[in-house]
Amino acid sequence: MAKKRRINKQRLQQLIIAYTIVTLIAAAVIAVFLINTNSDKGKYRNLGIEAFQKGQFDEAAVNFERSLEEKQWFTGNTDTDTRMYLGACYLRQGRYSDAEVVYGQVEKDPGEVDRDLLRGLKETAAAMNELEVMRMQQSGEINTETLEKAAVTQPYMYLSLASIYIDRGDELHARTALNSYLSQRPLNTYVAYELSTAYLNEKKYSEAKDMIEKGLASGDSSFIDLLRFNEIVLMEVDGQYEEALNAVEALLKQYPENAAMKKEYDFLYTRVNLHTTPVNPESDALLHDSPSQDYTPEPEPEPEPEPEPEPEETQEETQDETQDQESDETQDQESDETQDQESDETQDQGSDETQEEYQDE
Repeated sequence: MAKKRRINKQRLQQLIIAYTIVTLIAAAVIAVFLINTNSDKGKYRNLGIEAFQKGQFDEAAVNFERSLEEKQWFTGNTDTDTRMYLGACYLRQGRYSDAEVVYGQVEKDPGEVDRDLLRGLKETAAAMNELEVMRMQQSGEINTETLEKAAVTQPYMYLSLASIYIDRGDELHARTALNSYLSQRPLNTYVAYELSTAYLNEKKYSEAKDMIEKGLASGDSSFIDLLRFNEIVLMEVDGQYEEALNAVEALLKQYPENAAMKKEYDFLYTRVNLHTTPVNPESDALLHDSPSQDYTPEPEPEPEPEPEPEPEETQEETQDETQDQESDETQDQESDETQDQESDETQDQGSDETQEEYQDE
């Protein structure tokens, strides 16, 4: 009996030990799971998107980088999208080499990202990066003929060519280079922005409108704010001031710190409301910050000053002079009438004498 109790006690102890071990293992697994599925990754990502949508690309890039540094399971697709945002931030910051690296990381696991669009953005970064390297290595103007030859086998070099021509103010050759690139690669918002800007500066408004619409439908958000701004400029050119004002007002809510949009809002507000005082008095009433603006609206005419009243003495003198003139004119008329009467009488007398002489004969 005692032996049986001892055996049961040992079994109970073994069960307790086994239960404890299983419990500890389960707790460890749960802890690891919670650690790797709960982090600040989402918080930093949301902060980055919020800053990106406001055009605050420096702040956005910092938050996207922090989001990617956070370790968390089951976030592969989310991290891919975050890298696409980060690449766009680097493009807008002019960090072309970093953008090329990030887009290369996305290429390894693109997930749901459009591969053609990804390729175009990576090539945009590569073209701008190579152009920067060439500018640092060469003194003076870059030989465009060399780039044109390279672009035959490397189409992204057309973007480098276009950037050079844009800096020179050569809209025609810039547009030609961009269209050559588009003949072999899909559209993104960078190319759409630069092409629509060239068309606006050349006053080819139908082509600019078509390019803006295609760019907005490309699925790329890297330069979408600039593209929408060009859309507002086009409305203004067409005289659609109310539509343009509503559009820039909506855009200004998204990018409240954008100085160019503030100026455009002030200008359009005065056009729609016939108001001579800017809404934001610290800024100019006209827009000149955007490269797509090369015109200056006509200034409103200044009101003519009212004539000062003449002194009373001068008015009296003027009245006396007027009366004297009227008196002289009256006398002249009477004198003329008297002379006419005398002339008529003389003519009558002469006529009568002539008739008498004729009768006497």
